[in-house]
Formats: sequence, structure tokens, C-alpha cells
Amino acid sequence: MKTYDNLFEVFAKRGFAYEAMIQKQLYKMGLANTDKTAGASNRADVLFVHKGKEHNLEIGTAGKDFAQGKVHWQKDKWYADTKNSKAITNYLQTLTYDDDLMNQWGPVALGKKTNAQVTSDMRVAAARKGGDLYLTDIDPDIIANYYADKGVYYIHVEGAGAFHLAKNPARLPLPYFDVRPEIRFRVKGYGGGKYDTTWAIKIPKSSLPQSPYTFDPSDTKRKGPAEFLKK
Repeated sequence: MKTYDNLFEVFAKRGFAYEAMIQKQLYKMGLANTDKTAGASNRADVLFVHKGKEHNLEIGTAGKDFAQGKVHWQKDKWYADTKNSKAITNYLQTLTYDDDLMNQWGPVALGKKTNAQVTSDMRVAAARKGGDLYLTDIDPDIIANYYADKGVYYIHVEGAGAFHLAKNPARLPLPYFDVRPEIRFRVKGYGGGKYDTTWAIKIPKSSLPQSPYTFDPSDTKRKGPAEFLKK
């Protein structure tokens, strides 16, 4: 039986391989200045060139976490944040987790104890037993805003094609990444009784749009980068 860490490693390797394929193909076509991807660094997944200017490109595969961070219990309330985006952190902190979501975990932790007797570790352990929780009806532009903080305005999703995000600085004929995301809350174990309460932005398959354009040269059903980047 695969553990969460094993599954994450398999998924990550597949994602890195897909990024590497696209970056190498763009370089071979003269549409990138490098054949090296970001890997696990903070650089954009892939870089491409249009009319002499380099642009950042995010690459997604099925099931991708489009942003992620941690949920903390401090004093008497939950709050969520991420080190990578002020826009996302500001949005997350407008949510009232105890009312909207976390009250599904809280009572499990409380039991017969009073609030004063319940520690952060107790709540996290109880949340782990409660399974994943999802928050829907969130800001549809949250993904675009997240990547804007990182200077990324283009995204390619395997099986869905290429899109622009908050801006379209290269004025490419790509549609906007119009999705209906949701936030998944999950408790992850790291051995030795240590846990993190985490959040991740996911896109339900039913909400994923389809683009007529692609950065993946192997996707022959859509117009490839040679058609829209050289114009």
C-alpha cells in the first residue's frame, strides 16, 4: 500500500517530467532560451520567448495543487496563510473558518474538555481523523491572483490546453483561465506523531475549461506553440 509521501513523490516526478518535455521542445523550436526547467526551485516551471521577450509559464497536470499553505490554530481561532502570495493570504484571512468549515473538526477535538484544555496538537490530531474537508464558492480569480504575485501570467494544463491568467502581456490569443476552484483542507502526517494542517487550491475536473491552444507540441488536437508564438 502506497503512503501519502510515496504518492506525492510519484506525482511530483510525473509533473517534473512533463515540464521538462515542454521546455525542451520549446527550446528545440527556437521558442525558449533554455532547455532547463525550474525543477523544485521557486522559478516559473517553464520559460518561453515571444517577440524577443521571455515569459513565465506554469505547467499543470491532473490533480495539481494550484496553491498551497498551512492552517494554524492560534489562541482561540484557526487562520490560514502562505509565504508565496500576499493576495492569497489576505483572501484566506477574510474567511471565518470556525463558522464556515473548521467547526466540523473542532467538536471532535473538544470532547468533554473545555476550550482552555484543548491544545493545538489535539485539534490537529482530531482533524486528521475527520478526513478531508472542502470549501467551495470561493473567489474564481484566486488562482490568477496567486500567480500574479509570482509574475506568472500564462498556464498550461495537460489535457486542457493553454490559457492566460491575470494579464496577457504578450497579447497571445489564449482564453482566460476561467475556473471554479475549491479549497481542500487536509491533515498530513510526517511520522513521529507530527502533523501539519494544510490547505490546497484544487480545480474540480468538471470546472476545468478547454482551450484550442497548447504549449505541448505532442497535443495534435490543438494549435501548438509554433502557430501562436511566432506571429
